[in-house]
Amino acid sequence: MNAAGFTTPSPLGRLWRVDWRALGLPLALGFVQVVGTTFAAQDQADRTSMDGLAYLLLLAGPAALVVRQRWPVAVVWAVITATLLYLLLEYPYGPFVFSPVVALFTAVTAGHRLAAWLSAAALYGVHFGYRLASGDEPAPTWEQALGVAAWLVLVLVVSEVARIRGEQAAEAARIQREEERRRASEERLRIARDLHDVLAHHISLMNVQAGVALHLMDQRPEQARTALTAIEEASREAIGELRSVLNILQGPDEHAPRSPAPSVARLEGLVSRARAAGLDVRTMVEGATRTLPSAVDAAAFRVIQEALTNVVRHAGARTATVLVSYGDDSLTVQVDDDGEGARRTRSEGGGSGIPGMREGARCRQPAGPWLSRPRPAPVRGRPVIRVLLADDQTLVRAGFRALLDAEDDIEVVGEAGNGEEAVALVGRLQPDVVLMDIRMPGLDGLVATERITGDEKLREVKVVILTTFDLDEYVFEALRLGASGFLVKDTRPAELVQAVRVVAGGDALLSPGVTRRLIERFAHGAKRPRLPADVERLTEREREVVALVGEGLSNEEIAERLVLSPWTAKTHVSRAMIKLDARDRAQLVVVAYESGLIQPGWTS
Repeated sequence: MNAAGFTTPSPLGRLWRVDWRALGLPLALGFVQVVGTTFAAQDQADRTSMDGLAYLLLLAGPAALVVRQRWPVAVVWAVITATLLYLLLEYPYGPFVFSPVVALFTAVTAGHRLAAWLSAAALYGVHFGYRLASGDEPAPTWEQALGVAAWLVLVLVVSEVARIRGEQAAEAARIQREEERRRASEERLRIARDLHDVLAHHISLMNVQAGVALHLMDQRPEQARTALTAIEEASREAIGELRSVLNILQGPDEHAPRSPAPSVARLEGLVSRARAAGLDVRTMVEGATRTLPSAVDAAAFRVIQEALTNVVRHAGARTATVLVSYGDDSLTVQVDDDGEGARRTRSEGGGSGIPGMREGARCRQPAGPWLSRPRPAPVRGRPVIRVLLADDQTLVRAGFRALLDAEDDIEVVGEAGNGEEAVALVGRLQPDVVLMDIRMPGLDGLVATERITGDEKLREVKVVILTTFDLDEYVFEALRLGASGFLVKDTRPAELVQAVRVVAGGDALLSPGVTRRLIERFAHGAKRPRLPADVERLTEREREVVALVGEGLSNEEIAERLVLSPWTAKTHVSRAMIKLDARDRAQLVVVAYESGLIQPGWTS
């Protein structure tokens, strides 16, 4: 191994290893068969004298064994044929049986059982058949016939046992490798979740506070200063927690890295190592080079490094080409060589390294929340919209409070640090809107939402899920439990303020990505499914109205589409909500897609 990290065996060294592996046993067998049979022939004057052909046949078997691993069937037939010719020509008996034993054993353990058993039967049948038919030799006794048969069967049975044990060992090794891969995958997933939780919570906190600072910088500079202080504290906490995670990942004897991080920008340095190992490497770069995300950059570097290592060690290639192609939203890495390659088997697992790298290299900007034609909240006899904040992070609640309290028509009436507190405060304060986080200690936000929406006394309270994690499981469960909206914490401050007004006015509100996944979730095919019993209770006009609600239309827009008065449209919506036992328009949207009243690509 040279300084570049590649193994560069000399041609002579490679030949030396191959000679010992392939020729060691055949040379030993050839020596034993020739010398042993020569000495044994001295006491067998009645047999044909040893001549050049006899020695050639004695050496033919060991010579064929050189390639027994590559062509086990051809070798076993060649060895059996040479042995039969030796016996049929009545040369002296001796230790020439070792070659057939090795050939039969190799064929059976390689899985060619039929060829091994047939060749053994041919050796036995032809030899004793010739002795019976020729009359030149005494007919074999039953003891001789049974003894040779038992000897052949013993060789084959031992070979079968070795084959079975080898297969069991290979299966056990395969299961162990799968178990190790599974454990490694679970560990990587756990680490990824830990890192995601650390980063997501703190980044969402900094995003909230930064948005508040920008929104209030001109109106309330003192609040902006408070928000910036919170950002500084959150960033310090995030760095500390990241260090803790990285310290856990670092082994006890592992030193902190001092070299630069792996990067495609260091491609020439990587290629020079392969060239030092004797491989002619050419590089090609397509597209405009640019700075890549660190994870993608490191993954691409490791892919090229591993590919070149495999080419040097296993492919037997003289030249290789490395192509790095920069696309608009992707990075393609391709390594080609002119070698023969090593024999490969189809992988049983479905790894995600390259697809994951390719997916990670795509640069997408998360879309901001979509406000369904925002309208001011209707007058409900209260001067302001009363809001309750439920989040386990104090700084997040402080940011939202500063943002909402700056509005003349919104008032934060309470804060809760967990689900139990949220349910209790909602029952006591009767707010108009609850901004509910999901992942909180004790009672989580989804269970708290279910308790609030399931209480008839709190029917007028609207719950909006406002969380860092927009997982599909959270989205669909929240909507089924009666939440009036689902937003992520990177919502822009102005849009969050308007969202509170929209929900307080009785409309549903979803982020655009959530809306898209909701559509995909309930798109089951080209045919409309049979309507559920609850939907069957609706009149034809009410079904039309529910379908239009599913498209995101307001009462005024529904009235315009169906040529009705706004009051009549509102009446149809209210009747549909009563018949379907829906708390709000968000649940009407779910019903519209679940029942098939509306599907992607259709217009009502």
